[in-house]
Amino acid sequence: DLAGQGSLVEIDQYVLEDDDYNFDELQKNLRGNLLRWNRNTVALPIGQPQYALLGNREMLEEYQIEMPQTWEEFNQLLDELAATNRLGEDVELFRQPGGSGSFAENLILRAAAYVVTPGRYSTYFDVESMEPLIDSAPFQRALDELVASSSYSRFGGNKDNFATFTAGKTLFALTIPMNSSVEDSDQTGFVEQLPISVAKVPVSKFRYDYSRSTWISREELAPIYYSGFHGFLAGIDANTENKVMAQEFLVWLGSKRTLNSISSVAPQLGTARSSQIAMIDQWVGEQLDNEAITEYSSVVENATNASLAIEWVQLKSSGDYISALDRAIESAINGDVDSASALSNCKKQWQQITDGIGRDQQKSSYRAGTGF
Repeated sequence: DLAGQGSLVEIDQYVLEDDDYNFDELQKNLRGNLLRWNRNTVALPIGQPQYALLGNREMLEEYQIEMPQTWEEFNQLLDELAATNRLGEDVELFRQPGGSGSFAENLILRAAAYVVTPGRYSTYFDVESMEPLIDSAPFQRALDELVASSSYSRFGGNKDNFATFTAGKTLFALTIPMNSSVEDSDQTGFVEQLPISVAKVPVSKFRYDYSRSTWISREELAPIYYSGFHGFLAGIDANTENKVMAQEFLVWLGSKRTLNSISSVAPQLGTARSSQIAMIDQWVGEQLDNEAITEYSSVVENATNASLAIEWVQLKSSGDYISALDRAIESAINGDVDSASALSNCKKQWQQITDGIGRDQQKSSYRAGTGF
């Protein structure tokens, strides 16, 4: 929103070439469109946490359950476990994102598996007409699955979901591991570690081909990078009186030394540099044992180098679009409308938001935010 309103100034090239900043050491997928507007760099990353699928390792081993790699496998597994009640009444099967803003995030995490493909950049709108794609087949399939899973899962924010999962009564959680002990002043000394298995967010064996309006098989189950999901950026206000000094501050703030020191007090920021992946335990805390830390490091490293990526909605008034999507998803989960009607209603609201701002203006804004 700030970039679209012209509220951020372009960051000079010499800042990116500064040895103290070392732009090339940023994680690969953090050097792209997330930082740019109209191909001009207007922000620098402070951190980008990555989602992962967590599994209770003790339960998985006891019931001989493997960590699922695809949404197809995961949905089938959860359906079977819910139908048979194999794990008993005291075990919560699944914790996933939900609540204000998080329902939309959850849907996009799922839909990414079906919509993302190399060379396709227009995820949410047709880049020529600005017609919303939110009611298209990939999003419809993702919402159908999300609604179906609501009968045997619980929704919440990432912090609560991770805390509940590490209490040991939940089989799976789709969340961001974070060091909750930093904000818990009562937690001192030894922290009990729950044996956790960590895997990438499930992907899919299929993707939707918009050009042919059909589903086709994927050649490989490659990881996806989720760009702008809970990420933190730093930019310079267009009204700054001293751009040079402001850029010097950005160099200091985004430097390896500063970001490493910040991790001890603000783990929710996530990592931004390649070198930080090897020390990711500073961000996830003591609740993960060495095996889980190694697995999560691998998830983050594979994602940051992934050829497939999906970016958060980037255009003027993006928050209004997300709020409309959030309400639509919640209406489907609550059973007020079916999935198709929910997304159709969302599409109409997106069209109204676009027309209220100006379709041509939003087309330019969408193109600027997605790299066109």
